[in-house]
Amino acid sequence: MAKYLQERTAMNTHYAAALCKLMLGATLFAVPSCEPRSPKLPVPSAPCPAFVDDTVTFSAGGAAYPVRLHLSTSAAAGSDGPLVLFFAFTLTHTEAAVSLGEAGIERIENAGGVVAEILQTPQTVLPRTVVAALADEIVACADARVGIDPRRIHAAGESVTAEQAARLAMDRSSYIASLAVHRGGASYEPPQTNDRFAALITLRFAPFSPDIDGPFASKATSLFNGLKQNGHYALFCDSDGMLPGTVQFFVDHPFGTSPSPYAAALPPEFAGLNCPAEIGP
Repeated sequence: MAKYLQERTAMNTHYAAALCKLMLGATLFAVPSCEPRSPKLPVPSAPCPAFVDDTVTFSAGGAAYPVRLHLSTSAAAGSDGPLVLFFAFTLTHTEAAVSLGEAGIERIENAGGVVAEILQTPQTVLPRTVVAALADEIVACADARVGIDPRRIHAAGESVTAEQAARLAMDRSSYIASLAVHRGGASYEPPQTNDRFAALITLRFAPFSPDIDGPFASKATSLFNGLKQNGHYALFCDSDGMLPGTVQFFVDHPFGTSPSPYAAALPPEFAGLNCPAEIGP
């Protein structure tokens, strides 16, 4: 699996660089704006928990927060894999398995990666500043404890937590490579750095209930339009849930991927899906 990730990344990086240079009128010479940028990772600000396949506690801003880690300790010891920050809305640590799929999580684990499921309840939804501080701590500790691929740090969330994931991508564009949200989003705000991230946005187009789906559709559409207008790659698809191809989207969009390899054609994982350029309820 690690070899597959390396080969697909090399192919996508080559494609993106070649297309970028072609668009800028370059030939065989390096073009600075086409060269991949390097992510900037935080460092731990508190003692890091052991990285095991279980619920552990992270400290951020003087408080403690439960996070369910999904990983294979043996695979993580042998390879620096991706890190997915998944924002859950329960304390049962089952949402990531439903949203990303058991096969998707296993794929990440086999590549030496980690899915960090940030556990919350309707009564304990984390504010924006805490989300960013906690994400920093998870990223820093994952890199320190098991090692991660710094170009493969992703964020994901659904409904209420879609806004958390989207805002984290904007607040931490210095290391978030790509984003996946379902049934939600956030109004676009320019990232604090010049870095751009790719986004996969899904929403149920029909049946559409203005009372139930309207607020989520408004946020998702606002995010999509803002990303497209500001140089990010964004794909908007019709789906009842987060797509089975979400993990593949992460694989194909490491940090700094521009243009997206999906700009020319969607991969087989997205065949048959309704992914229009624009959407309106």
